[in-house]
Amino acid sequence: MNSIGQNFEFDNLDIQILRILMKGATIPYTEIANRLVVSEVPSIYG
Repeated sequence: MNSIGQNFEFDNLDIQILRILMKGATIPYTEIANRLVVSEVPSIYG
């Protein structure tokens, strides 16, 4: 599937995750989840 030209909307959590990863891209997802107080496994079903 071609994703060129698709628009994405980032929510506050997305932006926080990106900020953490920009400071250190090797941070484990479990650490990111702990810092942001969210579940370690994202739900794709809403």
